[in-house]
Amino acid sequence: MNKILFSLFFAIISITNPLLSATILSFQSGDWNSNATWQGGNVPSLNDNVIILSGNAVTISMAGGSYVAVCKILTINGSLTYSGNRIVVGSPDPYGNPSSGGNQPLTVNGTLTISGDYQNSFYHNGNVVFNTGSTFNITSGFMNVNGNTGTPLSSVAAGTPVIDFTNATSFTANGGTLFITNPHIDAATSLIKGQKTFTDNSSVSFGAYVTPITNNDYYVDPVTAPSFQTIELNYVSNTVKLAFSNIDIKGAVNINHGTLYNSDLSKTIRVGKDVNFGTGGRIVGKIELNGPIQQNINPNIENGQAISSAVIEGDVVANNFARVKIKLDLEILGNLIVSNGKFDLNNKTLTLQHAPLSATSKNYIVTHDLYQEVGILKIRNITSNTMFPVGTEQSYAPVFISALGGDFSVSAHPSIVNVPSDYSKINIEWDIKRISGTYEPDILVQWNEIDETTAFKSNRSLCKLYHHNGSIWEPMSSSTGPTTSSGNYFTKLAQVVKSFSTFTMLAPAVVPVTLTDFKGKIEQNNAHLYWETATEFNNAGFEIQKSLDAIQFDNIGFVKGNGNSFSSHLYSFDDINFTKSAYYRLKQTDFDGHSTFSTIVALQKRTNDKPVIIYPNPISTESFLTVELPEIVNNSLNIEIVDIQGRHLYTTEVEKGVDFLKIPVNNWARGIYIVHILNESKNIVSKFVKN
Repeated sequence: MNKILFSLFFAIISITNPLLSATILSFQSGDWNSNATWQGGNVPSLNDNVIILSGNAVTISMAGGSYVAVCKILTINGSLTYSGNRIVVGSPDPYGNPSSGGNQPLTVNGTLTISGDYQNSFYHNGNVVFNTGSTFNITSGFMNVNGNTGTPLSSVAAGTPVIDFTNATSFTANGGTLFITNPHIDAATSLIKGQKTFTDNSSVSFGAYVTPITNNDYYVDPVTAPSFQTIELNYVSNTVKLAFSNIDIKGAVNINHGTLYNSDLSKTIRVGKDVNFGTGGRIVGKIELNGPIQQNINPNIENGQAISSAVIEGDVVANNFARVKIKLDLEILGNLIVSNGKFDLNNKTLTLQHAPLSATSKNYIVTHDLYQEVGILKIRNITSNTMFPVGTEQSYAPVFISALGGDFSVSAHPSIVNVPSDYSKINIEWDIKRISGTYEPDILVQWNEIDETTAFKSNRSLCKLYHHNGSIWEPMSSSTGPTTSSGNYFTKLAQVVKSFSTFTMLAPAVVPVTLTDFKGKIEQNNAHLYWETATEFNNAGFEIQKSLDAIQFDNIGFVKGNGNSFSSHLYSFDDINFTKSAYYRLKQTDFDGHSTFSTIVALQKRTNDKPVIIYPNPISTESFLTVELPEIVNNSLNIEIVDIQGRHLYTTEVEKGVDFLKIPVNNWARGIYIVHILNESKNIVSKFVKN
């Protein structure tokens, strides 16, 4: 009954509406080819075979209307401009339900123009072919092509492309969306054929909202592959693959469900904007990120939640001069090739099966970026000298780990752990972890001159690689100093590393020349001087200075120092011009000209008349000065001690027969003192030094 009323309604409309000259035959093939506007009830019906003849133009504009234009087969020899409500072609259901069968051809020999919005979409169940001389324009709205359903009502042969743009004379796609849904096709059938360019805000969405009737992968023709603006995958099954080969996607890729599959591993899928992963979304094969501005690898929001990780099963080429930034944990099963720009880990973990390729001091993996976010680079099953090309936003600071197996992770970031005040450090720390395995690897770190503090730079030659055990910094390398390069970077190796956490380079903040001993003795009438250092920093050498009165010293020689050293070194010098007595000291000089003086050593030859002997000379921590007295006369002696200003500090009389005298000097100030020993006929003068 409803069907009869529906037919009668269309018949009445055809008679009473003089605005349309087209013949309206409800549920029959009709010739809808005149200049007309399909609107209200003046539309074709389900079984009409519509042919728009050359020279005729039809406009479908039913915005806000409640009618659906439907037909079984549509051939456009003239022009069809669609901008409102809904048109359904090739389906026995007025809303294009694929379960109702269908699968009819839409042939364009003239012009098809699409605009509108989502609710007013152009819906076709079957295949679309654009022949020579045809024109396709989509600037807004939606064209939904519902594939080849393969039902008994089908008139489209297996192996026919869903949309064939190959022979289209004019093609414009600078807006709107082309949906290809439910592509139930046979093997070796492409979804899109024809080398055309989708530009600006246009997008193509591939989806299957019902289970495919075959398990074949879908593909876009690899020979005449189009250049897309934005594509979207939205398959009902996450195992369904959409195969591409050597195509350009200038915009974003949204892989909500299903697999973006590179069918030719020798070629590349090039993407110009973000890659967005939904639940189960995957990429298989080589993909290149080559956009002009920053590109992100994002999680899609589904049901208010975002996935936390994704996998790319192939090579990833980062060829973006700005950067590629991941916003979810990402695993790459192929190679990561950082050919241009930085690969920013945000605060996520990047897991690789192989060491990254092509990294340089400008193109590397950023584990600490402009927003202070710290990411982690993890490499599985490493081998000898595996490079982790990491760094901060400002500095490239790679780590090389040599092991025979095991998973390791590295993160480089600015210094955050304090060091003792007597040490200086660089502005880089590395968090290095052994995730699996037991191998104790060699670890080599690299840093740049710009990472060094002023104090560290001054003492760089004394630096070591240190590891923080959770409480204190422990040295990991026995030898000091880095290995320098021809550029402005340095490296340091630690062998057989057993503990893993935070590493950095430390150097002593101030390392003076530590003189542990300076002595002298008379050998073969020469003055033999010898001394020892425990540590040396910036030590150019020692001037040897001599004085006869302990006041005026002259330079008599020079002994070269060892520069920088934590090891002890012995030095010596012989004064062949020594005669009877002299005072000696050392003037230690740094490479920068700074100098310090040693204590004074006094040497004096013994004579037959037993001169006065004073010791220790110089005297420092001892409380008493010892004076051995000569046999001058057989009566008493007077002893006086004055400082160099002539002030009397000590006077005593010594009785006949006393051989030595101990004088307390512990409270005396530093300086030079003169000792006078007097009797009736002689005045013997001697000196000593208090340090």
